[in-house]
Amino acid sequence: MKKLLVMLCCCLASAAFAQKDSINIAWDRSISMESRQLEKDVQVLDSLFNLWGDTHVQFLDFSTDQKIMSFDIEGADWSELKSYITSLKYGGTALYNQINDVFSRQPVYIFSDLTSRYKQNRIRISPKSVIVNSSLYTDQRALQRIALISRAKLIDFSTNSVAENSLVQGVVFIDNIPTPNVQFLINGIDSIYSSNNRGAFGLPAKIGDSVLVSSRAYLTSKWLVVGQDFTDQLFLKSGVFQLDEVILTEEKAFGFLKGQVDFDITNKIGVATQKISGDDFGAINTDVGTAVQGRFSGVQLNNASGTPDLSKITMRTQNSMLLNNYGLVVIDGVPQQQSSSVGGSPDAKFDFIDPNQIAEIEVLKGLAATNRFGSLGSNGVILITTKNAKAGLGQAQKSNLNKNTFDDTAQDWSTESLLYYNLLSAQENLESAEKEYFKLRQTNTFDANLYLQAAQFFVDRQQDRLSINCLSSIFEQFGDPIILKSALLQVVSLKSSSQYYKNLLLISEAVLASLNASIDRDYLMFQLKEKQENFKEAYNALSDAGTKIEGSIRNSDLKKIITRDKKDIVSTSSVLKSDNEIPAFLKSPTNLKMRVLFQWNNPLADFDISIVNPNKQLFTFEHTTAQESDEFRDEIRVGGSFKEFEFYDNNIKGEWQFLTAYKGNLDPSNSTPLVLLCTFIRDFGSAIQTKEQYTITLNELNKVVKITSVRL
Repeated sequence: MKKLLVMLCCCLASAAFAQKDSINIAWDRSISMESRQLEKDVQVLDSLFNLWGDTHVQFLDFSTDQKIMSFDIEGADWSELKSYITSLKYGGTALYNQINDVFSRQPVYIFSDLTSRYKQNRIRISPKSVIVNSSLYTDQRALQRIALISRAKLIDFSTNSVAENSLVQGVVFIDNIPTPNVQFLINGIDSIYSSNNRGAFGLPAKIGDSVLVSSRAYLTSKWLVVGQDFTDQLFLKSGVFQLDEVILTEEKAFGFLKGQVDFDITNKIGVATQKISGDDFGAINTDVGTAVQGRFSGVQLNNASGTPDLSKITMRTQNSMLLNNYGLVVIDGVPQQQSSSVGGSPDAKFDFIDPNQIAEIEVLKGLAATNRFGSLGSNGVILITTKNAKAGLGQAQKSNLNKNTFDDTAQDWSTESLLYYNLLSAQENLESAEKEYFKLRQTNTFDANLYLQAAQFFVDRQQDRLSINCLSSIFEQFGDPIILKSALLQVVSLKSSSQYYKNLLLISEAVLASLNASIDRDYLMFQLKEKQENFKEAYNALSDAGTKIEGSIRNSDLKKIITRDKKDIVSTSSVLKSDNEIPAFLKSPTNLKMRVLFQWNNPLADFDISIVNPNKQLFTFEHTTAQESDEFRDEIRVGGSFKEFEFYDNNIKGEWQFLTAYKGNLDPSNSTPLVLLCTFIRDFGSAIQTKEQYTITLNELNKVVKITSVRL
């Protein structure tokens, strides 16, 4: 193998570079290359430097951002470069145009799979370059095509053992998690194909073939047609069976019954009250592990150390070969660190808990766990309530909204309910927080909440590079439109002039172009173009949104918003002001004391936005199927997930409060929280207008929080 590589690199070196005194290397460190076969890349470089001996290396490591380094290789000793390569942290989306920007038309050794989900993110490779791909799962045909068109040499180590010569390849997700052992049956072929332990699959299918995708473990099946439904990422939901034109759905309930009689049991599910009191503990229970062991049905504790270990508790079958199978422990409402069944992080310790101080322990499984703790509760939750906390419990607070008046008790929105945000906040400094983020990623790779909350954390601390790394990683890892829109709203809210942010805006445009056409897509494109001060294209995006508004039930409201934005963008641009094709009425601005706009990520989210005037009168916008269900359906159909509030000079003077309450998600299989982009523009339409823009994340049900207060 080594001799083969030497011969191959020798051939490529002579073909690619006329001089051996300098080499250009581009190294892809996007999140999709995190699983690269590094030893293969090292073999190629070993052979190359052994062949050339002394040389100078111009080294570009790139993702959404880039770093350019120089290395002098003497006597084939490239240990300094090797040390740098092995220390790299992966994340973000690869922007391939950076290779051309740095090396122009010079030949380059490119260590990448050159894979992009977005059409705009394409690479122009200089002739005589060398592509080295060590990613196991890649689109081999696309890579070969790039090499052929570019007249580049290709060294490809991808060994897609699922189906080496497949026409159809990708990764299958069930409930947004890459899933092994999903079966694929091609109509007319007896063989059954399965996804591997990374969820990757390959099928010898051609365009027009019907394929049954099924999983007994997740109780799901669906017929898909190659060329119509197949993409490089397939998303299925558990508990859904599709047979021809008949769809059977395992309904997930919203309410819970816990030991009491409830005559209205529609849409409710019985949850076993598995709870023990601290009084049930005997003298033998000297630690919390022995107190829990054997007390609950279906609950098992790892006993490898000789005593039951609460940090290694399982309540479901170990159905993931890649992700963590251990349950979550919550003490007095605070989620604790989790041990990992796949390794890579130190085990959690609960030896500090005194069983004599425990008031009760309760087990949550299934929907009861995920509704309260999201994906962290997917393996079950152990709720521990201490005697001190029990003694301090009062009556449940009533709603703060009552009879169109407000009693001024809403708490300010905060990040206290964001688990990952708080784990990063607990670190001593930013360097430790960055290390914790990459550590969390090892066991929560496919939890979008990690990336969203980490991005918010780094934004709050003005860390452009890290926040943009988190957001662009979402674009690389996920295909769910709601998750992508959550990230896009955060992108719009950022305030930065850095090159990192400019790169992120380019990627965001590519992401938007990949989504289905809608009013929301066009409006977000307008906001991205405005951020880049590309006012002409921003105006065109608003015009595109306007054409879709014509068929909407909310035609008049949405048209008013689009018109105001057009007037604002025209007043900003001298080019648009002098454009004779723009109607004259759009060249005279609308003046408001304040304009407020809310955008949200999920059309199926149930929530309220309320405004309290200085006289404590309450005005509420309800986003729910219970109110204006036709408008709700219309939003799902054509978009328009935003709402405007306007304030004039004659509005009541004093403090105005903006409140919100998250009621839940009408799609119970989607655990993505509600993300609100809040935009406040003072003196709108004037030369002195100012804009404040930020996002908030809501995941606590029925809790009224104050977004902000504004004095007019």
